[in-house]
Amino acid sequence: MGSSKSSNLLIVTSLFLALSMMTTGVRGMYHVYVYNMLGENENLWVHCSSKDDDLGIHLVPYQGDFHWKFNINIFRTTLFSCDLAKKTVSGHFVIFDAKRDGGHKCKDHQCIWHVKKDGIYFYNAYTMADELMFRWP
Repeated sequence: MGSSKSSNLLIVTSLFLALSMMTTGVRGMYHVYVYNMLGENENLWVHCSSKDDDLGIHLVPYQGDFHWKFNINIFRTTLFSCDLAKKTVSGHFVIFDAKRDGGHKCKDHQCIWHVKKDGIYFYNAYTMADELMFRWP
């Protein structure tokens, strides 16, 4: 009877550890960078959040960036959206979606965005080129 309880405890503990590793270190930490490429003397306002975290409002100067890091959850539902604003226009954009970006899209778990005058671009590190993902509203 005692060895059965020990076996069950070992199984439960092993499952708990496996799930913990899946949600933290095994998948790796993601780093998201949002760069202001609007042009000289043009600031970018950035306010990003997920279901669980509000990253605050940040003023990003030209060629500066706002960045953060996180682990995606086990269900791959992690999503960060950002309100981005420049002088005359603003918009709400999904900057990280685990289902879209959590695979091989972000090279070495580095997701890089360039905010330009005509829209928001994802930097594809494999092709070393910007890809237009969103136009300003």
